[in-house]
Amino acid sequence: MISLDQILSILVCPDHTSDPLILNGDFEMVCLLCTKSFKVLNNSPVKIDFTNGFVSGLLNVSRIGGNPKHWTNWRQENLEFLRGRNIGKDKLGLDIGAGDSLFHSILNLDNLMSIDFTNYPETNIISDLNFNIPLASSSFDYILMTNLLEHLYDSFVLEEAYRLLKKNSYLYITVPFLLGVHNAPYDYHRYTHFYLIKKLELLGFEIEYFSPSGDLGSFETLVEHYFRFPIHNGNLPAKIIWQVQKVINFLLKIAVPVNYRLEYTGGYMISAKKIT
Repeated sequence: MISLDQILSILVCPDHTSDPLILNGDFEMVCLLCTKSFKVLNNSPVKIDFTNGFVSGLLNVSRIGGNPKHWTNWRQENLEFLRGRNIGKDKLGLDIGAGDSLFHSILNLDNLMSIDFTNYPETNIISDLNFNIPLASSSFDYILMTNLLEHLYDSFVLEEAYRLLKKNSYLYITVPFLLGVHNAPYDYHRYTHFYLIKKLELLGFEIEYFSPSGDLGSFETLVEHYFRFPIHNGNLPAKIIWQVQKVINFLLKIAVPVNYRLEYTGGYMISAKKIT
């Protein structure tokens, strides 16, 4: 688990990211330059609020729990993608837009800090991810950004990820493409693979791995996403129909060229290395 000392060593004022914050007593962080203060809500897990008590409402969204068997194909693919990166447990990581932090315990990433604009139970830093992230430059060995980009109204967070990473460190992104509106009203974009590759390369990243979702376009992802509760929670007709559909999907995948899946896919998974 991330300690308060670890966070204090790299915590900075969001208004000028070169200035460290000072712990003032047990429940307040203060910037000595601009005198702004930020609340320390909890010490275990560490939780610091940069949003002045903002409530997004997303905590009330109904969610599948932490058992991967109950996840959609897309989320399971995200998990396998991250497993394939062989992230070292000793590396210091940052999960931007961590949400419920579902991947942390499954991947045994204990040295992973989490930040989100919603006060989820395991979130360490609550901050508006559309602006400067209150952490020091070149601090992290890797950054996770899973299913986040569509929920921010511009892509400035990619510039911030670049700033926060050490040289030769990695950014791991998963982002949906053909998917219905979710987590409303915080759903703003669907990015093409053309944009994602060009944006990352212009920032100074080298694309190490880029793959569309393994499902057939949006169909399988959308069907399972919106009917996952009856499918996984014992509705027999739904389960039977879904098993038949999975066979059809498998046969279609064999017949559909890879480049078709790249353009008509549920989403993309990207590993990008900071090289400059």
